[in-house]
Amino acid sequence: MSVFLCPKCRTSLAQVGNSLKCEKGHCFDISSEGYVNLVLGNVSGGDNPDMCRARHDFLNAGYYEPFAKGISDVIKEFSAVKICDAGCGEGYYSRIIKNESKNAEIVGFDLAKTSIKLASKAEKSKSDPIKYAVCGIFDMPLPDNSYDALISVFAPIPDKEAHRILRDGGIMIVCHPGKDHLSGLKALIYDNPYDNEETDTVFSGFEKLRDDRVKYTVTVSKEHISSLFLMTPYYWKTSVSDAEKLKHAEKLETELDFIISIYRK
Repeated sequence: MSVFLCPKCRTSLAQVGNSLKCEKGHCFDISSEGYVNLVLGNVSGGDNPDMCRARHDFLNAGYYEPFAKGISDVIKEFSAVKICDAGCGEGYYSRIIKNESKNAEIVGFDLAKTSIKLASKAEKSKSDPIKYAVCGIFDMPLPDNSYDALISVFAPIPDKEAHRILRDGGIMIVCHPGKDHLSGLKALIYDNPYDNEETDTVFSGFEKLRDDRVKYTVTVSKEHISSLFLMTPYYWKTSVSDAEKLKHAEKLETELDFIISIYRK
């Protein structure tokens, strides 16, 4: 039996050959990489292919590993086993969690097909792979009250969906940048760099437990500077002349400042 429900009728999906089928005959093919596309209609979204590949290259270089392990530590603290990665990108954070908690059962959703392909390729040879689907995060094909944790890392926060799929006492982990995040990058490209705004958000149906901060300095090598820039919102906000400054940098020293907010249903 698949971990996913049919997005059309919300009945269980079962694998039949290289497809997932429900009792009403709705059918979704499993790709050669191992993921399934559960998007209905012509819905589009998610990061473009260049951004997906840039994030994949940068994250796999290990710069964000202490932050990823901070998320994993929260998962272990709350003994979460069934985990949903909402807006999973290319699966970096899910892989870290799975490596740290071998019994974790993880599903990941994203609308960016390139990211889901990259995430699924990393699971191909594993006996207990993370399950990925191309799908929006505001209507996920998962049963009610069935998951221990949902993580949202630099993504839109599906708090109502999280409340639906989480069991009572389940946790929602929301990760966002602290005020000093990527301060070195901004100092390099902007004449008047600004701090990120930190907000304390309340979500209906959730009790906020705490904020964990993970903060450290890294030196980004020349080969990864453009990938870092491309995976950030600054790529869309920066003038061509300011972006050109990155091409002349041999390395980039920057603060990384992450906030891991923990909420309980």
